[in-house]
Amino acid sequence: MKSGWIVVFFIFFGFSINSSLAEKTKVYQFSKTFQTKQGPVTFSHERHADTYAKDCAFCHVALNIFGGKMNKMFAHNFCNDCHVQREISANKDCQYCHSEPVELSMK
Repeated sequence: MKSGWIVVFFIFFGFSINSSLAEKTKVYQFSKTFQTKQGPVTFSHERHADTYAKDCAFCHVALNIFGGKMNKMFAHNFCNDCHVQREISANKDCQYCHSEPVELSMK
């Protein structure tokens, strides 16, 4: 009887982990386009989270410092610094970010 409860526990535990992971996956798989005077800027959260920021806090702590919203000051200070470190042409060419949505090629 005791082993039966253990099996039931692990089944429910497994389902709860699976549903939790599914919810987290839905949360971070999105792109958002910001309309600016210089042209639209499209940000792929999934690409950045999977490729660059191994820890959510890397960007989200900095974002909170700038009022919790993506804005010009945050993008030009925090995002651009990261792109410069990775030698991505964002700081040399405004059109790299301020353009119609395209598949970005990032190192």
